[in-house]
Amino acid sequence: MLLHVTHKHSYKTCPLSDGDPANTLERLNQIMCGADGVRVIGTWMNGPAHEGYMVLDVDDFVDAHRLLAPIAALGEVITVPVTEFQSLQNLIT
Repeated sequence: MLLHVTHKHSYKTCPLSDGDPANTLERLNQIMCGADGVRVIGTWMNGPAHEGYMVLDVDDFVDAHRLLAPIAALGEVITVPVTEFQSLQNLIT
């Protein structure tokens, strides 16, 4: 299952404001590398807006929930199931 994930936090909860940016970046990098049952297709950031975007390929939504829990504690996480356009096109042709 493909998921499009949007994470938003404020400047007050920005992970890079925790006093140890290098450690924080390492923790975030671990999330960006995925986990059992979760393959990260891509990640993107809009730093000034404090927003991050990911596309995940997951076996089970619970796996995505487990991976994203650390950033969910910092702000809003919106997870939307998506499908490739070609898959939809195949349904109508």
